[in-house]
Amino acid sequence: MKRLLYLEPYTFAFIGEKEAVIYNTLNSAYIHANLNHPVVRNIIDTLNNPDNGYGIILDDKELEDPEVKSFIYAVRESFSGDLVPFKEGSTKPFIFKPAPYMNNLVEDEDDPDNSKTAGELALQNLCEVTLFLPVNNVQSDDSFYHLQMNHPYNCHNENQLQIEDYATVLHQLFIAGVNRVNVVGTDQLLAFNHLFGNSDTKLYYYTSLSSSIPEQFQIDKPLEIFIHPEEITVETAENIKIHHRDGIVWNFILTSITDVERVDKLNLPEHIDYKYTPYYDGSNMPFFEQHVFNGLDDIIAKPVSRKAIFRRQLLNENFFGKHWIDAAGHVYGNMNCAPVGNIRNGSLKDMATKLLVEKQFPWLLTREIEPCKHCVNRYLCPSVSNYELVMNRYNLCHVK
Repeated sequence: MKRLLYLEPYTFAFIGEKEAVIYNTLNSAYIHANLNHPVVRNIIDTLNNPDNGYGIILDDKELEDPEVKSFIYAVRESFSGDLVPFKEGSTKPFIFKPAPYMNNLVEDEDDPDNSKTAGELALQNLCEVTLFLPVNNVQSDDSFYHLQMNHPYNCHNENQLQIEDYATVLHQLFIAGVNRVNVVGTDQLLAFNHLFGNSDTKLYYYTSLSSSIPEQFQIDKPLEIFIHPEEITVETAENIKIHHRDGIVWNFILTSITDVERVDKLNLPEHIDYKYTPYYDGSNMPFFEQHVFNGLDDIIAKPVSRKAIFRRQLLNENFFGKHWIDAAGHVYGNMNCAPVGNIRNGSLKDMATKLLVEKQFPWLLTREIEPCKHCVNRYLCPSVSNYELVMNRYNLCHVK
């Protein structure tokens, strides 16, 4: 008697050069398939063909094979699929293999006549903009923090944006319906307060402990304050306790496990909201290998959803839909990349068009790059991050 082996629509079949994996997005079940076995190889290839309806008909001889039995048992026990009787001559049910569909990146289903331009459609995907305010008192050794996090950096020059330029930028953001604006640097925040203070846009402020925050400016928006390794002191802890308020997050920048231990020894009260952010300084790769790199257990510790896998096949979750604008008006798809234009002589729509429609780096940067493109787990991994761009290394993992 023949039987039908099928996979559920929430299950993915990932095929690499030497191995294949069946992954269940509901329970994170992770099943290896032996591609060296001819029958298992045929099963995987058939399931991977979208024309076959995510199923394959097997006969008794194939089902008696120990390797096939073991594979099917794992699929059934993990609720990733099932094996059911199949009557000769009946129609095989068709299950659509999960696959991404680019619906509204550069198309608009509500605009069948295509009356909107590609730039307008690209602009609809802009959801977050980071503005770097002019800063000229950041220490010289802080100059590269902004490549890994929203940290102030020395960007004071004669060509910096003026108050009217920021007003123009904000007007474009409001018109575009940008959901979030990050404001980095507070040296001249009082001068910009009237621009930002009455906005309905979600504003998030970022500064460093070494930057001066005017005491008279009682900011009522979320504020994140970076604390450098050399500032992890008892004195800093006392200042945190004195100046803390709801909405402030104290972000400790870490370069080693020693920095983590020093923060722990501060014994900050439970009501203090703080977090850790690793920083790659060019010489602490062992720290990243031990505490930042992912292993397979880390990657599948929690179920990766269908939508997340679809996104990672098409775009970069960390960079897509975001602009960074420095104090000179240069617009970036990421601060580690070359600017795509300047806000003084181009619009946000122009920049989004270059990044999406013209497919400029890095909005659409997926793991279809060396060496990740050869890995069967590439769509289970998080998207490429700033760390990888800074290190010029894309496999921050222990997965072989």
